Amino acid sequence: MLQYPRRKHRAPGPRRAQISAGLTALGTAAVLVTVVLVVTGGVISQTGALTDRYHRHHPIRPIGPSKPITGRPTRTAPTRTPTSAPTRPTQPTSGPTTHPTTGPTTAPTSPSGPTSSTSSPAGTQPDIGVYMAGNNSGLDAYTSSWRVQPNAASFYLNFEQKVPALMKTYAAQGRQIQVALQTKISSGSYATWTAIAKGTYDSQIVTLVKSLDALNTRVLLSLDVEPDANYTGGGGVAAGQTPAQYVAAANHFADLIHANSKRVQSLVWLAGFKDAATEASFLPAVSKLDNVGWDPYMTGSYAPTETATALFSRFINNVLVPYGYGNISRHILETGIKTDKGSDGKTFDSQTQVNFFDGVPAAMKSDDISSVIWFRDDSGSHNYIPTDSAVDRAFAAMVQQLLG
Repeated sequence: MLQYPRRKHRAPGPRRAQISAGLTALGTAAVLVTVVLVVTGGVISQTGALTDRYHRHHPIRPIGPSKPITGRPTRTAPTRTPTSAPTRPTQPTSGPTTHPTTGPTTAPTSPSGPTSSTSSPAGTQPDIGVYMAGNNSGLDAYTSSWRVQPNAASFYLNFEQKVPALMKTYAAQGRQIQVALQTKISSGSYATWTAIAKGTYDSQIVTLVKSLDALNTRVLLSLDVEPDANYTGGGGVAAGQTPAQYVAAANHFADLIHANSKRVQSLVWLAGFKDAATEASFLPAVSKLDNVGWDPYMTGSYAPTETATALFSRFINNVLVPYGYGNISRHILETGIKTDKGSDGKTFDSQTQVNFFDGVPAAMKSDDISSVIWFRDDSGSHNYIPTDSAVDRAFAAMVQQLLG
């Protein structure tokens, strides 16, 4: 098992894995690891439509002429969030959207601020996992032959949904759990961000938080998934809402988490492909936030030579660091590489897919990423499940090398 020290965060900050030393060995071994993150059934053009998580793929926007960002991003964050976007424009990535919800009342005790890591101790391996359609209904069968199982799992919950049995099973195995609590209750019915900020659903949210805390493992909990992509339409969240309303709701949501749990941490889950100012407008207060995650996908907008390091680092260098969030624990909540031919005739062959996932360990080290989830699912206008089993074998080998 590869181990390495995790990076320390701001004093009261969350458990932020510093993926560095242990992955140094992977730097040279990366070439040997044929790894491919194919998307858990519908991986993700940025508006993708998942069966169980309102997942339409977002339209793929062409990439500008700016050079790909490589290398390790600066870690020194500004003392406060700037009001204008950084001079360098962001480049789009592309990936998924949202889900359902409804609930009651009652406020918690006074918020205690971001929690510290309570799951695996600092200095352990990174967290890596696979998501599959139906909230992972086929995941155990898919990984049954792997010598080493993933140590992270991802779930999308409707607003009124309780903790599923499979989540409890994975928690008992010690896996880190990431959860998106989606505000869509049913078709045309939503819990609005304004109502959440006012405390209308406090009782319901607190009940969920306490249920997640009882899992006795680290849980990263986000209010909605990709609100930056969904607020302009698509049905993932209530129409007509604003970034400011989301931030108010997310801040209150974080207070409820911190006041009612020891193991649940606040998370903001963004798509990450829009311009820097828009992305930054959805970031909750630094003091409320334990973790930040985004969904970079390898789509036809990128050259086959695009690396995971370059793909992951854009959001860091264009949004997180310039806007003062450079020291928050980072997570790739969904990623994958398309496996079909795009409208431009471009396709990524099996070797390109393997090469992309081969570079994930190096990207986690270089970009200081705490966890990565391969969204292995087909949805929307593109396919993300590999058709070549060599890609799946490569991913399994990468998991073994990281965690074995």
